[in-house]
Amino acid sequence: MELAWSPAAVGDFEATVGYIESELASPMAARSLVDSVIGKAQLFADVPGAGTALRALNGIDTGRRYMVCGNWMVFLECDNGRALVAGVLHAKSDCMRTLFGKSTASARVHRCQAARHRLITSGYAVNKSDYVGLRLKGAVSQDYLHYYLSSNSVWQFLRSQLHGATRGRVNTTQIKQIPVVLPPFNEQAAIVEHLNSRMVTIDRLIIGKRKQLETLRAQRQSLIYEYVTGKRRVV
Repeated sequence: MELAWSPAAVGDFEATVGYIESELASPMAARSLVDSVIGKAQLFADVPGAGTALRALNGIDTGRRYMVCGNWMVFLECDNGRALVAGVLHAKSDCMRTLFGKSTASARVHRCQAARHRLITSGYAVNKSDYVGLRLKGAVSQDYLHYYLSSNSVWQFLRSQLHGATRGRVNTTQIKQIPVVLPPFNEQAAIVEHLNSRMVTIDRLIIGKRKQLETLRAQRQSLIYEYVTGKRRVV
């Protein structure tokens, strides 16, 4: 099956890898996690029954499965003929609430906490005053809004609204002024489908380039070792 990622899973995973690579100064660990998660996801795409049924954890048959990558869990499901990565979460986090928040005030709080965690690990939020929760009304696709708010035009608008002497920030009033282009719901779904497909293609290209870089680095290190140890001589 074709492998696809939900926008939330992409956001979480990118933030996690970036945090491990930059904040923890461990690019090798980040690379190892990327390879492990991609490998598990591809295995599920090739063998849809791979992994463990999520009902083993919550007792409810949701159709989803999960695989363990060290301290991380990859949640997967079959979606319209595709193998979809629904989330990549730390094993010690409240995975069930993050994945299946109920439509109650309590569940919304947990979803907001998960979003706040994503912002913090991305380096954008510093405390609760810099966090704003959004509640969707009407025919609005959550995935469409996720992509839209991640666009360059929105970030440029927010940068133009920054204020503060020591740390730039925006307030709720300014956030409400973000211009939102909202096409009919079926067009939103079509846009999300297209972007999901493009993201898969781009992710594959990135992974391929990273593998090439790793091969070149290994060749460089091997070449340096051979010359400094005398196994090769400069002619």
